[in-house]
Amino acid sequence: MYILSNPRITAILKPVINSSPVWLSLIVLMLGVFVQYHPPAFLKVLSDLTFDGYQNIRPRPFMQPSVRVVTIDNKSLNEIGPWPWPKDKMAMLVEKLTGMGAKVIAFNMVFDKADPSASEKLLQLRELASAADLMKLATGLENQDEIFAEAVSEGPVVTGFQVENKKSSAFLGKRPASFLFDGQPQMPDVSLPLDTFGATGTLQLISREAKGNGGILALEEQEVIARSFPLLFKIGRTIHPSLVLETLRVAQGADTIDVKIRQPGMIESWITSPGIAGIKVGNLDIPTDTRGNILFYYDSKEPKRFISAADILHDKVPAPYIEGHTVIIGMSASGLLTSRFSPFGNAIPEVEIQAQLAEQIINSNYLLRPHWEPTATASMLIVSWLIMVFFPKRLRSILMGWFVIGVAFWFYLASFWLFMEQSILVDPILPLIGLLSIFLAISIPRNLAKEMENRWIRDAFSRYVSPNRVKHLLENPDKLRLEAEFQECTFVLTDLAGFTSLMENYEPNVVVSILNEYLDHMVKIAFKHDGTLDRIVGDAVAVMFSAPIEQADHAERGLACAMEMDEFAQKFAKTKQDEGFPFGKTRVGVNTGKVLVGNFGGTTMFDYRALGDPINTCARLESVNKQLGGHICVSWETVQQCPDFVGREVGTLVLKGKAQGIKAFEPLSREEEQSERVVAYKAAFELMKSEDPKAVQMFAELAKTYPEDPLIKFHNKRLGDGQSGERVVFTQK
Repeated sequence: MYILSNPRITAILKPVINSSPVWLSLIVLMLGVFVQYHPPAFLKVLSDLTFDGYQNIRPRPFMQPSVRVVTIDNKSLNEIGPWPWPKDKMAMLVEKLTGMGAKVIAFNMVFDKADPSASEKLLQLRELASAADLMKLATGLENQDEIFAEAVSEGPVVTGFQVENKKSSAFLGKRPASFLFDGQPQMPDVSLPLDTFGATGTLQLISREAKGNGGILALEEQEVIARSFPLLFKIGRTIHPSLVLETLRVAQGADTIDVKIRQPGMIESWITSPGIAGIKVGNLDIPTDTRGNILFYYDSKEPKRFISAADILHDKVPAPYIEGHTVIIGMSASGLLTSRFSPFGNAIPEVEIQAQLAEQIINSNYLLRPHWEPTATASMLIVSWLIMVFFPKRLRSILMGWFVIGVAFWFYLASFWLFMEQSILVDPILPLIGLLSIFLAISIPRNLAKEMENRWIRDAFSRYVSPNRVKHLLENPDKLRLEAEFQECTFVLTDLAGFTSLMENYEPNVVVSILNEYLDHMVKIAFKHDGTLDRIVGDAVAVMFSAPIEQADHAERGLACAMEMDEFAQKFAKTKQDEGFPFGKTRVGVNTGKVLVGNFGGTTMFDYRALGDPINTCARLESVNKQLGGHICVSWETVQQCPDFVGREVGTLVLKGKAQGIKAFEPLSREEEQSERVVAYKAAFELMKSEDPKAVQMFAELAKTYPEDPLIKFHNKRLGDGQSGERVVFTQK
């Protein structure tokens, strides 16, 4: 990454990144705490799915039903007739249920239109001529809806009105019940988070005769999976009960509904406002959320709960089956069915939802979301944040990750246990997302800072050690120990002529500045060819190839590196000489051989280097350039591993301190090799190699023709001194 490798940008970002884990994680923590009290919809979906899974594992246990569902099912439509039925049929249904001793009869439907049969009779009036017939029809018209209203007035009936998320006005029936708010008749000065709805009511003629009237939430206003249901609705400025709540009130003969108000604690008041804590009706204490919603706790579909309306009308149901029970009437016939999905994945009629909800309240089988849940989860996040932020040495990234996994596992286990043993729902998803977000907010900047520090160390270390050596150690940290092994390597050694005199005749800062510029380029060339910098001694540079990482083409790399170094050194020297600074010639030696490579030293300090005779030979090849007059001297051991080598043979050199000779070569460019000078040199060298006397005369002629060629000059002199052959013995370094 450029940003991490640029030292200027790194210098600017480093203090920011080093301090960012605390501040960034603190912001994430504050956001996480806020979300515990006000979860966004997309996160709430994840929580709901978790709770659905819990209910699949352990649904609500079924008890002998105290609630009966009388359904307008397919059988009823076949036997009684198509829907809607005439009001006298509905009146008959109410009368029979009342006569069988139903405790309360609730309609999960709205009768907002006059009886359709009356409209048909109105059309028939035009075709009648008899006054007696007109009177008969008129009497029928007057009694049709009133018959139903009279039946409602004589029974414990609760009618419904459709609650809609739009403003509308309708007669919602008389309000026989009153509301108390913490025992007070007036709503306290708190902001109750209740939505404002409109409503479509049952005909006034009917609803005013009912013992109660409750709201039915429009299907489109509910979730696909019914998980909760409001027990209160605010329509205009008036609070009304839901159908279930009103049904339970009438069943108990209660006159009031007491709404409990919960004031948040000091810390909670910063984040959330006062809300509903629960509802009390008669002997039933119903826990709700702050919006007055009750959570559904489903049981499996139980056939004993359902009775066909046709069987009631045809007197096929024994009275004890209804006596003392709460009865809810609704639709389940195909085409009339209004349904939602349960957490089990099956469709469930809306009337069954109402029945299960009433049954759940009657049997006190609640799913509870405790009011302390947001505060508890927020506290867990704060404590976890403190641990992760203020104990970085003990909790490095991997340990901190295990800490997060451990807390997450414990929290999820606690959530599951609370559901199984206490029917308490504590959301494990939001806290775990908050915990993970805090972990990432801390670990990512820390890892980024660590990476910046490692990169800085790597870059700084690379100025002392070769990049390939650093890379090798990073990838193989086990290699960073005192050990060595034999390995074939190629060595390139350079030396700068006249460096000592420069130090004596020029200001040190001037010499050092130019020398550093020279060495910087020489080292870059070595690194370019993936060489390992063995050492820099004054103006001398030692580079090795195939260590620590083996390179099959190490000889070719070493030769290419030496030639590029020579090309640069010649241009650099000429530039400095043109500037008036007498920069000397660079001499280069190249050799290949097996050496002992590894870390040498002791427990206090060790050095990575190569030991062996091939290094000494390379040093001699470099120094022999002084007498040969050339720039580069390459051994036969290197040349034989370079199939594309271009150059000329120098001779068999017996170097100072050596008993055996070593073939040496001078590398050339392709153009130089094909020049007349080099072609003539090679011919003269072959004569000298075979000790042909003609070699002396030929080298003498070449020396006159090419006086600038140092190698021709060298051999011409030695032949003129009486030496012969291509074997050269050196007595000086």
